[in-house]
Amino acid sequence: MDKYSVVGYVFFALVAISGGIGTLYKVMTAMRNEREIENLKILKTAEQYVDVRFDSIEQELSHQKEIHEGKTAELSVKIEELKEEMRRHHFSLVELLTKLVSKD
Repeated sequence: MDKYSVVGYVFFALVAISGGIGTLYKVMTAMRNEREIENLKILKTAEQYVDVRFDSIEQELSHQKEIHEGKTAELSVKIEELKEEMRRHHFSLVELLTKLVSKD
């Protein structure tokens, strides 16, 4: 083998190795891009799910708040009714006691 053929083989080997490395780099870049696109899709899907879930929970909370406010108003009315009833009973008892005392 003469030195030119050795140089030719070495040059060919370097070109082949650099081509393989270039191809490997392209494959890795393509895989990375695909992974980033997939991650963005997953992130978008997750954001949509969270938004829908958040809206649902917000509506449920609003509904529960309305129910709570309604029950509170209802209880306030019942408390006022009971107070009025207690006043009437108290007034009746005082009248009855006054009549009993005045009879004697």
